[in-house]
Amino acid sequence: MATLGFLIGRFQVFHKAHLFLVQEALLGSKSHPRCDRLLILIGSSCRARSVKNPFSFDERKDMMQRALYQEAPELIDRVIFAPVEDQMYDEPQWVVCVHAEIQKVLQQGETPVLIGHEKDASSDYLKLFPEYVRAEYPHIPEINATEIREAWLSQTLENSRICAWIPRSIYEDLRSFEKDLTYLLLKTEFEFLKQYRDAWAQSPYPPIFVTVDALVLCNEHVLLIQRGHQPGIGLWAMPGGFLEPQEWVYRGIIRELKEETQLELSITVLTALLREVRVFDHPDRAQVGRAITHVGRFELPYLTLPKVKAHDDAQSASWIPIASLPMFSKLMHDDHYYILKKLLGFKSLDER
Repeated sequence: MATLGFLIGRFQVFHKAHLFLVQEALLGSKSHPRCDRLLILIGSSCRARSVKNPFSFDERKDMMQRALYQEAPELIDRVIFAPVEDQMYDEPQWVVCVHAEIQKVLQQGETPVLIGHEKDASSDYLKLFPEYVRAEYPHIPEINATEIREAWLSQTLENSRICAWIPRSIYEDLRSFEKDLTYLLLKTEFEFLKQYRDAWAQSPYPPIFVTVDALVLCNEHVLLIQRGHQPGIGLWAMPGGFLEPQEWVYRGIIRELKEETQLELSITVLTALLREVRVFDHPDRAQVGRAITHVGRFELPYLTLPKVKAHDDAQSASWIPIASLPMFSKLMHDDHYYILKKLLGFKSLDER
């Protein structure tokens, strides 16, 4: 019986433990059957660059192909790559997307086999596919993609222990990428985040931040700002920021909205037009750490879009057609694209 293995991951970056899984799946062993083909589903494929997700889908695919050509050229013809977009607040839709990618390449008579191992909470997705045969492979705990990224961005990649984790071609790719302006922007963001986390390092408990954001709708448009500071400088987001210690949530939402956009409506009018406040609390939603945000939804009953002007933490403020939002997945900060998708119900480009 022919088998199609499928392996899901972000591969930021592809390291020797990933390579081990690919080889084990395609070569087989006494404890694991051989897969005839392997579908590698590359997650977080449509997100803006960040310290956590520095490489695009195409870049990761190319890096992985080069590593396989160098380390196991006999296997490359049996490997298929496909992107999977995050669905941060719609897990069932993410499962549907994974199923769809499998069905695109599944051949008649093939049995899908889920390749993976449980290491921590990030492996919970393995439980979402009970209908598939699962092949559990040993975990190599000493190899850590986060530590590789941090060494790369802090320019300590020469560390012999970390170098031993990376296929030679991946090391060369990382070095080559350092010549690009994008690397400098990522490095600057990394340094900002490190200083930010170091400032909280002596807290007796891990800090949990409370933030507020404003979803302002008017005549089929949404009001967005471009961030003027790290992290996510230049990326689009809803107007928002940190809640002040003695502040009600709804007042914090309106304060941040007014500060960043200079929206020409009074606080009294905005208070009356606030329709609801929703909480978004994905544990990995923000790069600065655990941050729970409260999104206030305003519906403005005007045909003419009110004037706005960027101020405070924003470098620009604009009314964006809601119909254009599916094109913003790679342009938005943290989870703001997924919040808008959840609240406004539009579909991503690859779901259409």
